[in-house]
Amino acid sequence: TAAEFAARSHYGHSTYEYALGLARTCGVGRLLAFHHDPARTDGELDVIARRLADHDPRVLVAADGQVIDLVASAADQ
Repeated sequence: TAAEFAARSHYGHSTYEYALGLARTCGVGRLLAFHHDPARTDGELDVIARRLADHDPRVLVAADGQVIDLVASAADQ
């Protein structure tokens, strides 16, 4: 999250908000958020997923072991 980013900017990652803005700028069809903080709980990821979906319903928050069919996702657009 943006609040966590200041202490972790050296990780080479970005915030969900930045990724969403970049996806919009680039006109991507779907954004997949992944490589989450391993200390984050499923409940915390659910909160992030709902917040991002409020901004754009095409955002998916990936879960460990989840399989995503990219061909089917492209057809949804």
